[in-house]
Amino acid sequence: MEEKSNKFLIPTAIVIAAGLIVWGIISTNKEPKFIEDQLVVTEREQSTTQTTTIKPYSIRKTDYILGNPDANLVFVNFSDFECSFCKIFHQTMHRIIDEYGKEGKVAWIFRQFPLHGVTSEKKSAAVKCAGQLGGNTKFWEMSDKIFQTEFSNEEKFVVEQLGELARGMNIDEKKFLACLDSKAILEILQQEYQTGIDAGVLGTSNAQGGTPFTLIATKLGKTYPINGAQPYNVIQPIIDLILQGN
Repeated sequence: MEEKSNKFLIPTAIVIAAGLIVWGIISTNKEPKFIEDQLVVTEREQSTTQTTTIKPYSIRKTDYILGNPDANLVFVNFSDFECSFCKIFHQTMHRIIDEYGKEGKVAWIFRQFPLHGVTSEKKSAAVKCAGQLGGNTKFWEMSDKIFQTEFSNEEKFVVEQLGELARGMNIDEKKFLACLDSKAILEILQQEYQTGIDAGVLGTSNAQGGTPFTLIATKLGKTYPINGAQPYNVIQPIIDLILQGN
């Protein structure tokens, strides 16, 4: 990972990224309202924004979920499409859902945290637009396709490539491109970015920051942060211990 300019980034923040971040799990005993709003997994309200303070591990109306939203554990994953470690961890999360999601034990929320400039932000907007125009399935399909696609470094060509992906997914390309530049999408991205800051993506006095960053949230109100692209064989026993109540 490397630091680049970003209009969302607070001026004093320094993102330190140098390979995989040291594994750390810190549990808390806060008692948040776990599900902030009732939501339907297959469809999302297209213009909903939150005006109240949102816990970074609460489910929001603008979230898209892979798995049962009422699962015992919810992974809130903050990621950047131009972060190579995020691409690796994205596949790890798919494996976790394959192993635990089918039984309703684990769900996955993918939050946008674009650190690498305007092209990164366009890709983040693209998955949100795909979700608004095509529902939950298209959100996840676009997320996977963006990580799998080699993109140009120039914004103009990135937008063209994103439009091609949308067209290939049977999403109305004209509506999709209009959505990419909409104020409503920018506001949603800014709010997601803020929940990432609140969660500690940029680091704390005791830990370095960077993407990917993930919170495991439980129904009992505990949260367990995961720094970096930790492999499946590291996360699996942690999931098992949490599910067993340890």
